[in-house]
Amino acid sequence: MRSKRLYTAFFVMALIGIPSVVLAFGSYQDAFDVLYPKAGVGLIGNCGICHQGGGIGNGGQRRNGYGTAFAALPHTGTSTSLAITKIEPLDSDGDTFTNLTEISGKTNPGDVASKPAKILFVDNFRNDSATGASVWQQAGVWSRAGQVLTSSELRVDRALAKPPAGNGALTFSTGVIQTKFNLNAIAVPTPANASIIFGFVSATQYRFVKVTTSQVSIGQVGTMGNDTAGTKVTRPVNLPLDTVHTMKVVITPLGKVSVFINGARAAKATFTFTSNATGKIGYQATKSKTQFDDFLSSK
Repeated sequence: MRSKRLYTAFFVMALIGIPSVVLAFGSYQDAFDVLYPKAGVGLIGNCGICHQGGGIGNGGQRRNGYGTAFAALPHTGTSTSLAITKIEPLDSDGDTFTNLTEISGKTNPGDVASKPAKILFVDNFRNDSATGASVWQQAGVWSRAGQVLTSSELRVDRALAKPPAGNGALTFSTGVIQTKFNLNAIAVPTPANASIIFGFVSATQYRFVKVTTSQVSIGQVGTMGNDTAGTKVTRPVNLPLDTVHTMKVVITPLGKVSVFINGARAAKATFTFTSNATGKIGYQATKSKTQFDDFLSSK
């Protein structure tokens, strides 16, 4: 009788204990799913993000590199989401892609065999310094607040980016650059504006796509290849202030540059890409307190 009671007690304890483990790990997964709702079916609800073989708990499959990085930080209650965002800039599985780049590319940041096919670099400005991930090379005055990158309203600002080591050089004789931006109304003579810059060689040699509330222009600063300085094309647009818009720049192997604003093609031009083989990419705002978010570059 005594052994039967002991068996019953252990059985009840097991029933009580197991749900607490499942709930704990479920809360981590829930936090991940809320932070990255577009991560895809391969990551949403998948314990294999943190554990080899998809197991859970210290008694199950052991943690992979991503799970180990997460476990090293406080991760109970409200600190769970913070811990997840703090490990975004890391390359936990050692495949040369940051955790955030992998998640954005819908691949597993804890699996070295799972790699994004196209994404070179991505930053949502939640981490690190005021200029997002450590690969940003800042020029001008920028600040990070509310998970967006904001330029100064007093001067020409510029932030440049290169992909993490091992992801390939950003030549941008072909590629895609995209971002979100918010044109803010401020009391300065210069209209609110936002630019994606590419093929950047120096402060006096780079190419740009610039938008204001009323127009989009494609042009170049300095002489590069067979192209001289100046604006190549200007087209009208209607972009309300204090509204989040999207901009995508698509560069083909033939040097054709197309600009898409809020999903619709707004302008196109053609460049030669001979002297900017190591050109960088990034942002610019001229005396405008523009907000940028979700910078992404891909092949």
